[in-house]
Parts: sequence; C-alpha cells; structure tokens
Amino acid sequence: MALAQDHQYLMGRDTHVGQVAYFKAIPYHLRESEPEALEQQRLHLRALTARRPACAVHLGHFKPRHGLEGRAWQEKGTDMSMASAAIRACLDNPEAGLVIMSGDSDFLPLAKLIQERWPGVDIRFAFPAHRASRLLRQACPGSFGLNPSSYAKAQLPRRLRLPSGKHIECPESWQQPPGGQVEEPSMLAWNF
Repeated sequence: MALAQDHQYLMGRDTHVGQVAYFKAIPYHLRESEPEALEQQRLHLRALTARRPACAVHLGHFKPRHGLEGRAWQEKGTDMSMASAAIRACLDNPEAGLVIMSGDSDFLPLAKLIQERWPGVDIRFAFPAHRASRLLRQACPGSFGLNPSSYAKAQLPRRLRLPSGKHIECPESWQQPPGGQVEEPSMLAWNF
C-alpha cells in the first residue's frame, strides 16, 4: 500500500489509492530444502493482510518443468490472476485508473484490450527497477519507473502487530542494510 501511496501524485491531484492487490506463488516445493524461505513467504503474506487497509492477496502456484538442465520450477497463475483482476476492476468501474507493477510485455494485449473496451480507464505500468518495457511505455504513456529507494521506503515495519494481538518480526535477511539494496516486491496492482 505504501508503494502505491508514494506514487499517487503521478496519477493526478484528485486521486486516491483504492484497492491494492499482491500476486504471488508460494514456493511449497522448498518445504524440504529451504523451509526458512517458505516460512518467510508465509510471514510476509500474513503481514500484508494484517495491515489496514489490507492488501488483497492472490496466490498462484509452482509447477515442475523438466528440461535439458533437469527439473526446474515455474511460477504459474499469477499473470492470469492479475489480468483477471484488472478486467474485473474495469467492469466494476469503467472510469477507474489502474496501475500494474510489471515490466513484462506479455501484459501488452491486456493493456490494449482495456484501452479498446474501456476507453475511460487510465491504465499505467509501474516498472520495477531496471525492467522497463518500451512497448508498455508506448502503449500506456503515463507509465513510470520505480527505483530501489522506492522499495526501501515502502518496507513493512520490522515488528508488526497482528489483529490477534500477536506480533511478527521481519526476517533479518529481509531488512535493509544501511545503503543496501532491497528485494523488489512481486507483482502488485492498484486502482485509483
């Protein structure tokens, strides 16, 4: 939510951030080899949904893929969930604004569909650091880039109280070292 609010000024003076959605697949395949990574993902999702206003979380899954280099895991369902959520937002409010945080040009057909079907919707992309798409920027001129300091400013607090009264702590490996880089979030979408 903080990342969206920090960039709200780019949408215009009279806008406000509406719904924020987070799209992610939980790496359950790491259960045996990296249980701490799996637990960190679970904690992150609990923290996102504990905040008020809460972030809507949409989960995909991982699917094994066998290739020349052996077995690999591929994230599935997150792009389609994001596209479905974008279309649903347009159906609910054909005059809304929509920001998708991705530099993946696979979203170009979605952007074109929304522009064609709902010309009143202002669709933009927030490009993760160093991952801007020329095609998306041309199709959606209001799109903008994010930088690592944007992520650092939007980090969840180190200690967060859940509605149950319990607290969760930010894993040390996710805390930003002074002057260090912060992992960028997975896909986000927000409407305004």
